[in-house]
Amino acid sequence: MSNKRLLFIQDDPLLGNIYRDRLEMAGFAVETARSGEAGLRMAQEMQPDAVVVDPILEAEDISDSIARIRATRPAPQMPILLLPTVHAPLVNHAQKAGATRMIERSANPLASIVAEVSAAVGLGADASAPASEDALAPQWQQAALNAIPASLTSLRQALHEVLHNPAAGPHWRELLRRTHSLAGQLALLGENPMSHLASALEVLVYGLECYPERINPLTLRTLGQAVDFLATLWEKEAHTQPLDLQHSQVLIVEDEAGARELIIAAMQLVGLNADGLETPGASLAVLSTHPCDLIFLDVNLPEMNGFEVCTKIRAFSLHERTPIIFLTGMTSFHNRVQSSLSGGNDFVGKPFNVAELGVKALIWLLKGRLGLN
Repeated sequence: MSNKRLLFIQDDPLLGNIYRDRLEMAGFAVETARSGEAGLRMAQEMQPDAVVVDPILEAEDISDSIARIRATRPAPQMPILLLPTVHAPLVNHAQKAGATRMIERSANPLASIVAEVSAAVGLGADASAPASEDALAPQWQQAALNAIPASLTSLRQALHEVLHNPAAGPHWRELLRRTHSLAGQLALLGENPMSHLASALEVLVYGLECYPERINPLTLRTLGQAVDFLATLWEKEAHTQPLDLQHSQVLIVEDEAGARELIIAAMQLVGLNADGLETPGASLAVLSTHPCDLIFLDVNLPEMNGFEVCTKIRAFSLHERTPIIFLTGMTSFHNRVQSSLSGGNDFVGKPFNVAELGVKALIWLLKGRLGLN
């Protein structure tokens, strides 16, 4: 037994209980708090050897909470670790406030937490429980599975509030919390399509909360698509399927070099392989003989427009059902109808939101693999 005292600040009761159970198995004496304010009081009382903080708490500035906790025991005496998050700016602010580091995201979050906390307090590998205990205990796995339908319902309710009043900051915070919680629960079940999409959605929601000027009807539509599709994936038991994006292939047909590079970067951020071509002729030559999983197609192209290109792509047996997403600054009803009539599945408006491109790509790539497009 390590006899090390650990304070764990996490406002999701299920995740908090699972993490505490695993850390206690590793020999830590764990106390949990559901808010930064409660965590501050407990830090003053128990003088922990380390603190682990979820960086997204309800209606709280996590940097302020960390700074106040740090003041109880100045650095470097007490490690303050952040649970994994996809938000680099949040991590940077937290570290400036006194956080030691972020626990790296991995395929086995429980093992990562135990290993990083043990290292932070100066314990070696012997302090950890046996490797066989790194897997989620059956009772906790069942608890996570039981919680996901309710988490999906809460996520949908939070999205409804956002759609009803997109200008309300507290609604966005709640949507972020619900997305973050669902992503954390799904991560416990291993790498799977649902957890990957939920993490990408969390990035998008966080960006829109921080930069409300990026909110528009098309991004709100993408949020709705993502939440609906998460529910569909749950019905299809996609959480039990392995996630293999290594051989995925996305083609971007866009004549503007800067836009092509931006979309390729967006695909890489969500683990997808992508190539770009600038002309219809070059793209049709490739697509006539090479399969791909997803096509982003600009509407305004040289030689012929995107709608015409789409019609020709659909004539190839390889791409009768390949998802095609139009890239356009034109979002009129006429263009939406034309995109559908020519064989397109969806559209993304310019200027692009990188996180939205990633979410949109995952939705349609996974739909294609499940035969839902």
